[in-house]
Amino acid sequence: MKKIVLVLFSFAKSEKVISRSFELLGEEDELYVAGFIEQKVPNSLSDLISDIGFLGDKVTEDVKSTIIAEYKKRADEKLDLIMEEGEEYAGTVKAEMLSKKELSDLEKQVKNGQADYLLINYTDDQFLSEEVLDYPLDDILSKIDIPYEVYYDGELSKKSD
Repeated sequence: MKKIVLVLFSFAKSEKVISRSFELLGEEDELYVAGFIEQKVPNSLSDLISDIGFLGDKVTEDVKSTIIAEYKKRADEKLDLIMEEGEEYAGTVKAEMLSKKELSDLEKQVKNGQADYLLINYTDDQFLSEEVLDYPLDDILSKIDIPYEVYYDGELSKKSD
């Protein structure tokens, strides 16, 4: 039994990496999907909202809260969809949303050999995610000894042998 870990830092165009994770899933295998979303609106969006200026603090805060709530709702729906799709495969599929702190725990598990294959859908779009850009992806990849694939918004960028 092997454990495949899929980390979705970005849900943008993630269908390809999700399909790829299912391709790797064997009859006795487990796919663990960890979704990560921002807990705050990126500064670039905050700046855009404040540039509008006339909205006022209350409306600006309401807009920020609405954006975060909608993004979380869509991410939860995507994880539910992955679980539904996973029922078509013989392996086990688990999916959950993680906080930045929990991602550190997941990183430790991967480094300690509790995963056999790692897939990541990342983004370099600062408008979408400044927290993700702060995550030390190259550092993590250099310290693991398992095969991995890194996608940037659905497009394969790096692959280990």
